[in-house]
Amino acid sequence: MTFAASTMETTASSPLLSVTDLRVAFRQGQDWVPAVAGVSFEVPKGGSFALVGESGSGKSVTALSVMRLLPQNGQLQGGRVSLNGTDVFSLAERDMSSIRGGKIGIVFQDPMTSLNPVLTIGRQIGETLVLHRGLKGAALRRRAMELLDQVGLPDPARHLDEYPHQLSGGMRQRAMIALALAGEPELLIADEPTTALDMTLQAQILELLRRLRKETGMALWLITHDFGTVAEVADRIAVMRAGVLVETSGPEFFDGPQHPYSRELLNAIPRLEACLQRESPVEAESAPAQAPPLLDVRDFRVYYPIRKGIFQRTVDQVRAVDGVSFQLERGETLALVGESGCGKTTLGKALLNLVPATSGEVRLDGVKITGQMGGARHEAQAGLQIVFQDPYSSMNPRMVVGNILEEGLRAQRLRTTPAERREKVEALLLAVGLPVSARGRYPHEFSGGQRQRLCIARALAVEPRLVICDEPTSALDVSVQAQVIRLLRELQDRHGLSYLFITHDLAVVSELADRVAVMHSGRIVETGKTRQVLFNPENDYTRRLLAALPKLHKSARTHF
Repeated sequence: MTFAASTMETTASSPLLSVTDLRVAFRQGQDWVPAVAGVSFEVPKGGSFALVGESGSGKSVTALSVMRLLPQNGQLQGGRVSLNGTDVFSLAERDMSSIRGGKIGIVFQDPMTSLNPVLTIGRQIGETLVLHRGLKGAALRRRAMELLDQVGLPDPARHLDEYPHQLSGGMRQRAMIALALAGEPELLIADEPTTALDMTLQAQILELLRRLRKETGMALWLITHDFGTVAEVADRIAVMRAGVLVETSGPEFFDGPQHPYSRELLNAIPRLEACLQRESPVEAESAPAQAPPLLDVRDFRVYYPIRKGIFQRTVDQVRAVDGVSFQLERGETLALVGESGCGKTTLGKALLNLVPATSGEVRLDGVKITGQMGGARHEAQAGLQIVFQDPYSSMNPRMVVGNILEEGLRAQRLRTTPAERREKVEALLLAVGLPVSARGRYPHEFSGGQRQRLCIARALAVEPRLVICDEPTSALDVSVQAQVIRLLRELQDRHGLSYLFITHDLAVVSELADRVAVMHSGRIVETGKTRQVLFNPENDYTRRLLAALPKLHKSARTHF
């Protein structure tokens, strides 16, 4: 199975970008720790190059080195970078400033933290147009609108005057691409441009990058851990591990990678047919017909008022969750899928009363939890916990892990003495595959996958019956993602847990879920067994989501 991402041929034999024996290290105390160890590669003019690897492998550090944007504790220890024959490392800083944003544009992973929150989109694009193109006045605004139109924003004139927080995630990413294109670069570096975006937005961004390459002739350097993205756009692929390139290849890479690490990463990719291997065609219902469901949600609504005028009168409402009803059985995993903004996360938070519900009824194990107040609601919701998408921002960075895990025990009074709480915390750490010594460390001392394990341990601390998992694997590497999925399955088997698994990744759904509910514009439009929804969908919206799934996730699993 060969994925030919692009048929564009290089028009010149000399490369646009040449990186030779690049070596970078970071200071830790008195020592220098290598981050990039002798990396060499080329990006041809008009070509598409993908640098692939797990978090911490040195991908982004390589790009920052080429741009000469290393942090203060980073040091270039050797190597040469040539852009169109010019030695980048020999340039004066003033000359380098004309290359950044001019000849080389960069799109970062998180546009919300990369865009200035106090400047409009038009002002930020305008700064680049003034600096690199010398435009002013009406010509500047006209060109800024052309750039927003080029990246597919629906109303360029309006979006120019909006701030980043007023745009959706996909629109912010498009605005970031427009900003990178403002200097008319010869090379665009895209650092994880689709991570954490839903499948339809990912497909739109990838199609946009392909189209821009064709229209402008620029080269693309893609940095990612997502092989699905690589298979869609890359002409040349390099796999990076611990600061070293372990394999470089063309699109034939997907027919049979040579390095064991490459094969390991490819085998960790979730694929759509996993549910066919996991489920039996004659599978019986797991719960007796007379048993009530663990979670029963009826006609649930969450509306947000739209206020206008000097008196802030309510003129309309945003129907974030609009009449949702579903049931979840004991020991079952129900996946709630849909695009960003469809209401998935709002529904999950409202079930926990983290956002107020407008109307509807929720019963947990037959006990009504909506409408309860104070201690009664606190007690009723003890069996319902949540794991958030971003483990770092959902834990207090000033607390050690032991205290973070003890919080729930103290609140629910499940362990009364310090010794009992310590014993429980150590058991939780072991249950999620972390050492007991982790209890004395802070969240920032762990990797992303380890932090997600800590969040799962925290959710399990109060011995819940149902855990709401809100995009727990969306920003993780494929290998770490596979580990977290495996951990969730093991915990479910061991403790009889039920999961409401909120995600946009249908391949992950196939790996984990028993049933799927598809959500669109605040409503559930389709529900059914995982194999039924993924391979015989009834709703047009579900079919659209499946069509946006990268080809690599749809292919038959191959063990190399």
